[in-house]
Amino acid sequence: MRKVLIAMSNKCELPQHEIDALVRHFLPQIKAFFESEEGQKEYEAWQQEQYEMKKKSTKNGVELIKERNVYESN
Repeated sequence: MRKVLIAMSNKCELPQHEIDALVRHFLPQIKAFFESEEGQKEYEAWQQEQYEMKKKSTKNGVELIKERNVYESN
């Protein structure tokens, strides 16, 4: 039984067949949501929030690398 490390805060290990089962279950629902009008509106709102957060974290046109370092250290 092959195990795969999932990138999560608790670093749990799940067998590949369990990951595949979760993907088969959730992926169609996720796709349907983001293809819906409601999903597209929420995604656009999220993009706007990300843009605003990035603007706030920018100083003199140079993006702060704090967030980048957090992701690279994981």
